[in-house]
Amino acid sequence: MPIWDNRWLSNGSIIRKPLNLIWMMDNMTVSDLLLDNEKCWNTQLVHDIFGNDTATRVLKTPLINSVATDKIVWRYEKNGIYYVKSVYRYCVEDAIDSSHLTAPGQWSLIWKAKAPPKI
Repeated sequence: MPIWDNRWLSNGSIIRKPLNLIWMMDNMTVSDLLLDNEKCWNTQLVHDIFGNDTATRVLKTPLINSVATDKIVWRYEKNGIYYVKSVYRYCVEDAIDSSHLTAPGQWSLIWKAKAPPKI
């Protein structure tokens, strides 16, 4: 997976491609940041390429030895599979501030009330 402009860090953030990027680094992948034949970050390389904050985020991204191949997962579903409904749920619950649309109170009690439907 390319290093730049992809959500591969454990916190889901993106490393933006710098404007002054050396052409040799343009097509670097995450695997290029690992030590040869090891599932371990090349700490020196990571610090050489990125600033302190980004290097810290990269090095905090766990490398799990039991995982043989990487795959893209949708982090808003427990099973990692992308569903439109999970995007909608994410937008409604997390991405968009809808606090101004709610009124305080025990609204769930209305649905539990034993009253005729027209009320």
